[in-house]
Amino acid sequence: MWAIEDKPTGEFLGWGALKDLDGNLEIEVGYGLRPEAWGRGVATEVARELVRYGFEDLGLERIVAVTQPPNMASRNVLTKLGMTYLGLVNRYYGRETTYFELLRTDWKRRRASVARREGSG
Repeated sequence: MWAIEDKPTGEFLGWGALKDLDGNLEIEVGYGLRPEAWGRGVATEVARELVRYGFEDLGLERIVAVTQPPNMASRNVLTKLGMTYLGLVNRYYGRETTYFELLRTDWKRRRASVARREGSG
């Protein structure tokens, strides 16, 4: 688990982690931010770097994420990362959650596509 700090001020904004999903073998990208950090792109930046770290440095083949269904901000972050929504499930953290996954092959393909677009612009 890593602390998230505001770059200019050093203020603590929250946490980010790759961790076991609710104690099972799946690896989850997770984060929690103080309300002052909401809407500033911090969650997207942190989650993107955690996913990169998981695939490039740790060699993971799959990363998952869950959110509470009404948390549209987190669902949007996961979609921006290229994660695929797999549906609602009732088996994580004792409540109904939305469930997302990202495979390493899809992540690599997405990164290559972005790099091609940026290189041609």
